[in-house]
Amino acid sequence: MQGSRRAAYHAVMPQEAIRPEEAVRRVLPLPPERRAAALRTMLQSHPRELSRALDLLPTGGDAPSGPLQNEQAQAPAVRVGSYTLRSVLGEGGFGVVWLATQDEPLRRSVALKLLRPDRVDPISRARFETERRLLALLSHPALVKVFEAGETDDGRPWFSMELAQGAPITEACDAARLPVNDRMRLMADVARGIHHAHEHGLVHRDLKPSNILLAFEADQTNVKVIDFGVAHATFQPSDPDEKAGAVIGTPDYLAPELLRVRVNGPDVRSDIYALGAVLRRLAVGSDLGDRRSGVLSALDALDPSTQRQVAEERHETVASLRYRVEGDLDAIVSRCLADDPRHRYASALELAQDLDRLRHGEPVAARGRSLAYIGVNMAKRHASAIASALLIMLVAVIGTSWAMHERTLAMQARDEAEQHARNVQQANAYIVELLDEIINAPGLPQRSSVEILTEASRLAGLRLSDDPAQEARVRAALGQLWISVKQPDTACQEFVRAETLFESLDMQQPLADARLAHAAALRKTGHFSDAAKTAQLAVQQASIETPADPDDEARALIELARDAMGANDLEGARAALSRAAKLLRSAPGNVRALQSDLESARAQLGPVHPATPPQASSPAP
Repeated sequence: MQGSRRAAYHAVMPQEAIRPEEAVRRVLPLPPERRAAALRTMLQSHPRELSRALDLLPTGGDAPSGPLQNEQAQAPAVRVGSYTLRSVLGEGGFGVVWLATQDEPLRRSVALKLLRPDRVDPISRARFETERRLLALLSHPALVKVFEAGETDDGRPWFSMELAQGAPITEACDAARLPVNDRMRLMADVARGIHHAHEHGLVHRDLKPSNILLAFEADQTNVKVIDFGVAHATFQPSDPDEKAGAVIGTPDYLAPELLRVRVNGPDVRSDIYALGAVLRRLAVGSDLGDRRSGVLSALDALDPSTQRQVAEERHETVASLRYRVEGDLDAIVSRCLADDPRHRYASALELAQDLDRLRHGEPVAARGRSLAYIGVNMAKRHASAIASALLIMLVAVIGTSWAMHERTLAMQARDEAEQHARNVQQANAYIVELLDEIINAPGLPQRSSVEILTEASRLAGLRLSDDPAQEARVRAALGQLWISVKQPDTACQEFVRAETLFESLDMQQPLADARLAHAAALRKTGHFSDAAKTAQLAVQQASIETPADPDDEARALIELARDAMGANDLEGARAALSRAAKLLRSAPGNVRALQSDLESARAQLGPVHPATPPQASSPAP
């Protein structure tokens, strides 16, 4: 697999003439033994650029061979201490980073940072010296190491450091088509490196893809965080270069508090915000949408063709990518991007640990510790041997959420709601017995959650054929369980059967609930237009309830808005949310949960741009 990803990286390299320095930068993520061949392929029609690129290419621990050339004439070698400067790797506000070779006491390629000749003022020198001194304190695989320091003959300070090879992490991951899980593993490594810097009192303050390099070497992926040039030392009273109200760093990745006039300097949570922004780029390749928006809304902001390209770069379809990033990953990124620093992760280590939990299918801290959420994660992790107690817990949670709406009703309606709740609990009890029977059947091997639920659906159809009302309620509850084990297509089939039975029996309240759950399941499959149509039916049904129940209608409108957003019908989504907000202002009783859902949907809508709605067919009932 790794070889095919490197081949994919090679395939995207352009064939037109490019600058030799840029060509070298693009091949650095490849294994050292393949870089020269990649350069020859890239520049095969441009011998002069190829010769220069081969001269600039670092080779293991040896210095590049051959003279340094330009298009006009050979340039004389420039010496700094025991180093020979070869080419410029990058340039920032204070220093220039060179590819250099060291001849003694050992022969190796390094990066050498030299203060720019136009920044020799005392403030710039102090900043440069602070970076060198602080980097020397760090020792972590994801951070560059400082080797030695000195001054040139004209008094400019410099320091040499480990040569961080590779390309910006977003470019390298996309070119190698790394899956989302691999990208999260790399970011966990980065977060641990940043946590190491934080432990030594150093806030990077300019974390962005171009300062996180990824290289492939000997079937390994190595990340390095570079450029601590504007880092902030938390143990120093002030930065030597910081003026009141100055914005330091890259705006697209700066935490909101650093974009405002402030009294206090940045802290570790400023870097947490930047890591969240990089995570969002890695997950869905987009910075679009509100600065605080999560992964899912950033993906929804892309036009359909871009969504398909992003999904293919991660070995996913658009629907499967949406399903992979919603929920846990969306919660992790949203927590990193919280406007209030107090609501972000307290440390980069906590972020790394949550990314590890995400990869291993464990509950993430960003989602809280609710019983329902932990139960669903246990089901996913133990899909080969689900215990009946676990499924009983899931059914109980689903039954409670299915039956109890926070509302204040007239007496007759309250009686009907209580009867509806009792019916649902009876359906749940039936499912518990059915699942227990299947799980504990003698002489059969352990089954996965999908196999267990498939058998439960089959048996329910056989045994409840004479009780259509009970079968409908069981189908509706099974639909929720299918969603909990990440099978929304199958959940849709259960909801369609439940709706058909409820409608034939004129059971309006459970029919409305089933339609709303069906719409949510359709949205999870990526069939946004069908989801919106189903949600619209639920809205119409809720609007004619007697007595009126504004929170039911508001709930349906919020679902309709989410479906409309997925279909890029932004005006329709805004109209639905506006109606829901008006209803909730007049709704009796406690509607706090619905208010939270409304605000979440509003945040997801954000400043997105209209695009052609994706075409999707309805799943077969």
